[in-house]
Amino acid sequence: MARMVLPEGESLSVRELVRLYTSEGDAGIFRVTATTPVYPGNMEVTLAHGICILNDTRIKGSGYIEGTFGSVIADIISHQEGNTFAVGYFADGETVRIKYDNDTLLDLLKQACQKAKKQRLTVDQSSATWILGSESIPDHPTAEGRFARNLGTVSMNVDDDNLCTRLVVEHTNWETGEKTYTYYDADTISEYGVVEKPWSVPYGATEEDITAYANEFLEMWKEPSVSIDIDASDLYDLTGQSIDRLKIGDMLRCCMPDYKTTVNCRMRTVTHPDVYGNPLKRRITYSNSPIDTSGLLVELKRQNESNGRRIGGAASSAEAARWGINLTHERLEELDQYTKATFNAVGIELNAQKATVGIHATNITTLFEDVERVAQITGDVSVQLDAQNRTINLKADQKAVDDLTNEVTTLGTDVSVGVDGLRATIQQNDKTLSELNATIAGLEHWVTDGADNVSELVNTVRGLESIVSAAGGQISTLTNTADGLTSIVNGQGEQLATFKTRIDEITSEVKGANGSITSLSVYVDEISGVVKAAGGKIGSLVVSADEISGKITDQTKAFSQLLAKIDEISANVQAANGDIGKITVQSNEIAQTIVSADKRITSQLKLIAGVIELQTKADGTAVSLRLNALDNMITAQAGTIANISGDTKSIGETLSTITGSTIWQNRESITGVVGNMSVGADGKIYIKDGSGLMITKGSASYGVYDSNSLTAGIIVNKINGGTATIKAERINLEGYVTADKLSTEIANIMTQFSGKLSTGELEVTKGPFSFQGYNIVRRSKAVMTSLPTFTTATVTLANGNQIKVVTGWADAPSNHRSTLFYLGDE
Repeated sequence: MARMVLPEGESLSVRELVRLYTSEGDAGIFRVTATTPVYPGNMEVTLAHGICILNDTRIKGSGYIEGTFGSVIADIISHQEGNTFAVGYFADGETVRIKYDNDTLLDLLKQACQKAKKQRLTVDQSSATWILGSESIPDHPTAEGRFARNLGTVSMNVDDDNLCTRLVVEHTNWETGEKTYTYYDADTISEYGVVEKPWSVPYGATEEDITAYANEFLEMWKEPSVSIDIDASDLYDLTGQSIDRLKIGDMLRCCMPDYKTTVNCRMRTVTHPDVYGNPLKRRITYSNSPIDTSGLLVELKRQNESNGRRIGGAASSAEAARWGINLTHERLEELDQYTKATFNAVGIELNAQKATVGIHATNITTLFEDVERVAQITGDVSVQLDAQNRTINLKADQKAVDDLTNEVTTLGTDVSVGVDGLRATIQQNDKTLSELNATIAGLEHWVTDGADNVSELVNTVRGLESIVSAAGGQISTLTNTADGLTSIVNGQGEQLATFKTRIDEITSEVKGANGSITSLSVYVDEISGVVKAAGGKIGSLVVSADEISGKITDQTKAFSQLLAKIDEISANVQAANGDIGKITVQSNEIAQTIVSADKRITSQLKLIAGVIELQTKADGTAVSLRLNALDNMITAQAGTIANISGDTKSIGETLSTITGSTIWQNRESITGVVGNMSVGADGKIYIKDGSGLMITKGSASYGVYDSNSLTAGIIVNKINGGTATIKAERINLEGYVTADKLSTEIANIMTQFSGKLSTGELEVTKGPFSFQGYNIVRRSKAVMTSLPTFTTATVTLANGNQIKVVTGWADAPSNHRSTLFYLGDE
């Protein structure tokens, strides 16, 4: 709901659709529900969200609608006149059950939304057809706040009148009249004790209906009802949650030590209490009660109409305890002996038994269709509502007035008035007000005294939109807590000796016109402009900066010291006219180049994700690099690596063929094609599983096919200890080599290492390798078996292990035949 005042000359018609904009942007399409002329020629317009169109259509008859939340909404929308609404995406398959009895579509929509616990309704009005959908709401608190009674803008209400931890169900045998009792317990009974409420089973209810209703009722009232109203600024101070991140339905864990109560509440409403004076101010309501006051009135009105149609006009009264009125899921007449309810089509008279209801209505002439706000009046109050003149006549010892548009006068001597909104002047023409005690939520005019000084003004001002001044004299003391200061606080004739304030936002300059400000202590959340001293220097500036998007410069002097923890530097850090003495940086990632023109950069790097490029020093000497771990490839692109030494723990990936260099380890040389290998903590070389290595020592002679000779090497997988000495052997080949012949030669070579094999110092394993000429070349089994001719044989090693040998031949490019073999199993 929204209210606005149109200036003279502007007008709107009832039921006209308009698009409403707030300080946050487009608020959606609303319908004009009422227009009221106000002085001096303006028009006050009442708006309701466009979804109120559903209030124009009813579902005929009575019954239940049950299914997923989305299917129930679709069923309701299917009864609309026209095609204004359509059903979109629904986030959850939650099941709800609602009851209808010639109800409007809007009432049924509200009833379904109250039953849905895991999702909230969304309305998309961006197209000609408005789309109804839902989005999931969190089932756990997203923040926690500790609320105290003396907190600035908080208003709390904790009420246990409706608390129920045990529902006693009375079953009636409608044939014999015999009554039996069962009960259902809530899961909070251990915390709050046994608090019983009775309920009589209506005629025709099934066991499934009884269980469903009992569980639903206990879920509603198993905790005391808690309602909290708070300004968004105070909520941010308590929880750190910005209003921009909060949505209707979000859950907050509310700790209230004054009441010894901790409950989870959901956000119910967000209001703009002062659109003109403070458009950014927000008032937030949290509650753990599933039904607010307006929802209760809507449900009572629906039941009234339903029962009036059913009974047909007999005048009667209804007496109910307050908890009984809130049983909105069944008709009031179903409360059995606890509520005597008969209705006529004109109205309903309620006599509440508990004072906490707060109102005793002797006569309600008319109940408006659109009830959006309820005034809670304490004490004994007689209320007369006149529908035609729209006036409220009050008779009470004390008055709580929500809206005062005219002066309040009294003939008596004592006046006690609580004013929520003051739009007129409180004045005394012939006397001095000896005492004025008032809590003023919004002050839009002056508080003045025409003849004398105000000796003392103690005031808590939420929003100060005008000038506090003393025209003929001096304000000796002004003690003020200002949440929002949008105008000037000044002393026209004299200086302010002391001015202490906490300012949340400064939109203009803070200056001393005729003198200096000796001390200014400010806690600044955000600086969008320049902090400077025009005529002097800033003695000390201590800033905790979460983000610096521009430059920090000193135009006249060098920074003697700059201590900062910077999460991200997107530009240069520089001193224009001086040196930066020291920069201490703990860098998780350096995405760009660190350049030092004439200085040395000393850094202990934990992780290097890219390439380390070492250049020759300015004096021509080489650079050194100490590495604790290498997980990637070491390459020498333009030259050779002369020496890798030191405490190198692991080389995790493949070392490419190192051209023109030798890796020295324990005075043994390793040449050729190198697979996966590592150097252990003991300084020895280890070959990883699944890789191959040809190790030779000394010179080896090798021949060609014509001389029937071939140099053989041993393919090894591991060297677990010591330094293995592997000799280059010759395998004399006569004619074409068969698998059997090659197997015999390999077995003879393997015999020399039987001792090593038995001790585990040298392990020969299978792997797809081949001899081709004198080079070791990897060959897969598929390649071998595709050769024109191949044979297989089994080689039994000295340690009893057996390996498969596959041989074959093919014409080499030089027209020499090469013998290939494969060590491996099938």
